[in-house]
Amino acid sequence: MNALHIVMGPPAAGKTTYGKNLATKYGAAFLDIDTATERVVRAGLKLARENPDDRDSPLFKGSFREPIYDSLFAIAEDNLSHVDVVVVGPFTQEARDAEWLDGLKKRLEADSGLTL
Repeated sequence: MNALHIVMGPPAAGKTTYGKNLATKYGAAFLDIDTATERVVRAGLKLARENPDDRDSPLFKGSFREPIYDSLFAIAEDNLSHVDVVVVGPFTQEARDAEWLDGLKKRLEADSGLTL
């Protein structure tokens, strides 16, 4: 199993820049949550006649947030069989969950390769 590196933090903290540098250093796939999911989220919010930029609305949090993160880690999982992966996103709720990292390790079978 290859290594999964998770870069998390608030908006404009430099996550993308750091993540790209990390991916270059390790020859890893680079997965940014915005790049991977933003177009689909914006289209869905537009169809729902909601503000496509609002990530605090009940609709976004109830309908989009979980599938976005699930999709991001499914893409990471597909890539981990042959290359290291750097995943970039805010992970604000996850950072507050003491069991999240263990659950992610179990899901991805990445006990020895998961770093933050």
